[in-house]
Amino acid sequence: MPGAEVWPSGELEPRGFIVATTWGSPPGALGTAVQQARAHDLQLRQEGGDDIVPVEVLFAGDGAGHTSQALLRPSRPLRPGATYRLTLGPQEFRWRVSPAVEVPAPTWLGVPQVVGREYMGASCAESRLLLSAPVSGTGPLQVEVQTRRESSTEAYRAHVVAPEDGLLDLGRRFRNGSFDFRPGATYELRMWVLDTHGHRVALPAPVVVRAPGPEDPLPARLRVLLVERGHTDVWAVTWPYGLGLIGLALVLGAAIVASRRARP
Repeated sequence: MPGAEVWPSGELEPRGFIVATTWGSPPGALGTAVQQARAHDLQLRQEGGDDIVPVEVLFAGDGAGHTSQALLRPSRPLRPGATYRLTLGPQEFRWRVSPAVEVPAPTWLGVPQVVGREYMGASCAESRLLLSAPVSGTGPLQVEVQTRRESSTEAYRAHVVAPEDGLLDLGRRFRNGSFDFRPGATYELRMWVLDTHGHRVALPAPVVVRAPGPEDPLPARLRVLLVERGHTDVWAVTWPYGLGLIGLALVLGAAIVASRRARP
């Protein structure tokens, strides 16, 4: 079912980022709405006031699985205490502007590392990656991830993902950022950490990762979730093999029953 959400919701800093995400809509729906709105001056309009602030579009595009996203920012500070609305296609969003507060920009504490991988199988033809997110900052943080195949000249595909317990779960599902990793392919990832105050800090250098594929040994195809942090997802790891064992048991049981019936 189609839906949409924005980050942050409810309150917005005077120069804060806006991440708008839609899912279940036809491909290009949000990007088209942003482009159409941009052509007519995409704006944040003050309710009950006369302030109209143009909106900068940092990126707008489609991910996999009918998920689209746009990263936006007011071109100048909004008025603290005022309420603004933004219209994107049929969607309208509202925020109350928080008082301006000076906070330090977020920082990268290290280089993200692959700590878990999952090969989804030939029927899905996709892979998922779990990366550490060594970031620190004030308030909720998001990480903008831009991906493309290594040594490729194709455009980067961008998506903003919220770290959970210091981890970035990247895949095709909506909550995983809607990345389309082909099994066994090598990707270059560029990253920025964003905060609600309008800071956007780049990771100094891209991260190169290889998506797991069917040729990997068994451990590389499992979804390993930082055991030292206590994260486990036994069902996600074991259900394909559990189903396989159930199928094998059924086949063996049927063979035993058939052999007993065949006895004189």
